[in-house]
Amino acid sequence: MRPLSTYLVLLAILHALIHSGFAQSELLEQLRVKVSETEMRVTNLRVDGTSQHDSWDATAKAWKYSGESEATAWYGGLPGSKARVDYHRDVSTTVGGPAPFYEESFTVAYNGRINQKLYKSEGPPDQQHEVGRGVLDSKRDDEIVTGGFASGWNYSIYGCLDNRGMRLSNVFDSKDFVVQAKEKSYSGVNCIQLTATARREPIERTWYLDPTRGYAILGCELAFVKTNRVVFSRITVQKLLEPSPGIYYPGKVLEEVTNPDGTPSSRSTYEASTVIVNDPTFAEDVFNIEWPKGTLVYDRINDKKFIVEGDTNTIMQSIDHQVEQVRSQIADQRTLVQAQTEQTATKTIPVARRAWPCPQKRLIVVVILLAVILAAGVAVSLRRK
Repeated sequence: MRPLSTYLVLLAILHALIHSGFAQSELLEQLRVKVSETEMRVTNLRVDGTSQHDSWDATAKAWKYSGESEATAWYGGLPGSKARVDYHRDVSTTVGGPAPFYEESFTVAYNGRINQKLYKSEGPPDQQHEVGRGVLDSKRDDEIVTGGFASGWNYSIYGCLDNRGMRLSNVFDSKDFVVQAKEKSYSGVNCIQLTATARREPIERTWYLDPTRGYAILGCELAFVKTNRVVFSRITVQKLLEPSPGIYYPGKVLEEVTNPDGTPSSRSTYEASTVIVNDPTFAEDVFNIEWPKGTLVYDRINDKKFIVEGDTNTIMQSIDHQVEQVRSQIADQRTLVQAQTEQTATKTIPVARRAWPCPQKRLIVVVILLAVILAAGVAVSLRRK
């Protein structure tokens, strides 16, 4: 009877694997729906926040001040969309400069078409001078993404993947990630641990979401997973704010970065003083900078420079019209290329390709096939008896 008992044990294991696969798929789908619903609840956002940065001094074995930021940020509610960050003060360390620190005051805004950047003042902290320089570009500036650390946007469920132009709910359907979820206790709170492992790079992102507070992020880890799992960035949300019923936003955060050998590298702290969501009086004009008269503007869209002398709205309308013309030309070119491609495709015989299911479904299919094989083995064994 040993062969029969062995087959029965294996069948029990396969049944458990099948059940686990279905449970994982169901959990992921439920989580995707809940996260997507949560993301859509914020239509506009304003945050006043501060952040401080420290670097680890290996010689003194102590943290060393390396800069700070004070900013006000506005967001249209979705990653990659309209946004503005006013850096009232942005202090950073200098390398080989006349002073150990360099301070800037500037504004960067993206209105959905044009990225605008206005430098107001710069220089050593005690020797600030006005700049009056601006830049126009058609690409959304990275300073908007980094501004998310001074405003808490990058620590929230709404903007945690803004650096990739994605919502968190996008990872469930993305071909760039393998996604898993499970229930996990984090800092004494029953959370959902969501893990997204990149397919093209050895990076794993893990979020701890609190389902009782709008699936707010309580913690996040970035880890290398090439040979073994090594966490190199850890985010801990120390305080959550509820600026509107059922909507939660990080109020205080600690981010710690480590070197590959596990020694400290840097740390940043963020704290919000004001968070306003879904303001009915929110004006879209905030995403257009009011250029001071006399500002020298570098227009990278048209490869020219000019000095602001007239009405700001007239300038922006002119630039916006030029951007629309360029985008229309690009769209026409893409349409022509697509038409040529389709015409070429009709002259060739398409090769059918098999669309493989998601990893969970693929696992279930394999397990079912193995179960059939084992069942056949059991039947053969019984006949021999």
